[in-house]
Amino acid sequence: VKYCERVLLEKNVSCDDKTLAEAAALIQDRVALVNDIWEEIKVFFEAPGVYDEKSVKKVWKENTSDVLMSVCGVFEGGAFTEADDIKLALVGVAEEHKTGLGGVMAPLRLCLVGSLKGPELMMLIKLIGTNTAADRIRHALASL
Repeated sequence: VKYCERVLLEKNVSCDDKTLAEAAALIQDRVALVNDIWEEIKVFFEAPGVYDEKSVKKVWKENTSDVLMSVCGVFEGGAFTEADDIKLALVGVAEEHKTGLGGVMAPLRLCLVGSLKGPELMMLIKLIGTNTAADRIRHALASL
């Protein structure tokens, strides 16, 4: 946590202690060097600037935009405080669109982090908040 805090200070990013501790715990297995911290933790504080082209080709299907707009509607319409509740909501979106959960989760991850890798998705959404997640989805939909 101490190193993450230092990196955030260098990047002029602030957050509360609880969020920092949770984000640090989610990235700790993904970080080998202090210099790697920002690359891993920035997904909690910045929307992606670019989207991995190979990932887009892999997960973007004909109905992906509609699925993601439904996710936005669910996120904007509810107050989710637990990761399990977020997952249940996404299962509902998958069922509504007659797709598997992967048909929701993979493009959602792409919208939120810019690639298909990163911290546990439900915890990421919990920490950034569903309104921020919806904003990132809308930005991705406008960009892709």
